[in-house]
Amino acid sequence: MLFRNQDYEELIRKYAIIPMQDGKFRKLEAGIFREDNKERFDPLFKEMYRDYTGKEDPGKFLIANDINNEKLPWKASDVLTKQIDELFISGDIEKKISPDAALNPLFHKLNDWFSLNEVRGVELFPHFDRERPGLYVKAFGPEVSKMVMAIHKLKRPIEEIEALANLNMNASELALLVKASLMAGGTTKLLQVAAEIEQAAKDAKWRKDVGDAAEKAFIDAMTDVWTSDITNPDMGYDFEIYHSDTEPYLLEIKSTVQFNETIKMSSYQGKSAKNFQHRYALCVLIREEHDTVVDKDYFIDNAKFVTSIGKLVEGKVTGMENGLQSIGNYKQGEIKTILDDERYSVYVSRSTWDEYLSFGDFIEFLKNDYFKMSVAD
Repeated sequence: MLFRNQDYEELIRKYAIIPMQDGKFRKLEAGIFREDNKERFDPLFKEMYRDYTGKEDPGKFLIANDINNEKLPWKASDVLTKQIDELFISGDIEKKISPDAALNPLFHKLNDWFSLNEVRGVELFPHFDRERPGLYVKAFGPEVSKMVMAIHKLKRPIEEIEALANLNMNASELALLVKASLMAGGTTKLLQVAAEIEQAAKDAKWRKDVGDAAEKAFIDAMTDVWTSDITNPDMGYDFEIYHSDTEPYLLEIKSTVQFNETIKMSSYQGKSAKNFQHRYALCVLIREEHDTVVDKDYFIDNAKFVTSIGKLVEGKVTGMENGLQSIGNYKQGEIKTILDDERYSVYVSRSTWDEYLSFGDFIEFLKNDYFKMSVAD
């Protein structure tokens, strides 16, 4: 028996061969491990990892589950799910999950699993969770999505919709309904998908409204403490803050809900932060709840100003501009860059804005450190 007693452990590690999940035997060495005994890997994870990540069959590095010894090296299921999840932070993910595209089946398989395992899903697939609502329409295609939304607007029980499909739809409409139903995993799920598509549209409008509210709150807050010009050019930053003949200070505002891990900056914003790093700040406004009302007082109390953002993103942005496409593998607590079709995005994690200036400190920084204003100013 493997590791029957401690005296033999080193000898067995050196010479033992282990049955693997692909039916073959391999020498026990680095990169081979068993599944977590407390939570076996979902077979779907192994299938998706094998078929879509471009990596080897996990059965080649997973020890057969019949070999159950606590001293064997082990991994949790995120060794597979992390690679799957990172497929959904590609810049062209909308194209990749569209009908007949390479990752369309993956989207539907993972979406079906996610709908039954949402709490665990958020932990294992955070990027998919964030992108999922907005990808529905792309994954179903415009014609099917239009049919789905038409059904949703009927606001009828599923039994009536099924009867309606049989009685009042022409052949092409019925074909679309059948296609939508098959893609969704049944007529009941079809209504759920329709509701989520509708919610995604509402969320998109909500995000714009939140962004607009944050910018308005900033202007309102500055009105009481700043007498010089503030402009809103939206050129890689939201605001230019002026005083005297000094170059304007640049500010980009991002709003996020509490406990969200990352903020996305466009390539233009990342490049601006790098190029103007001595006069560029990222303002992160954290909302306590999804529907938190953002006004002047809330902004003053909760805004976090990261004046070092240009320095923080410099290495990643420079690497992307120089064509180092492998740069930026995601790790929590770091800056990440994702490149696709000569465009890239910069993802800034929560730990990056742990060191920040409050609104009051930021105003003092502008007055004393950047503009070097006198008492007369």
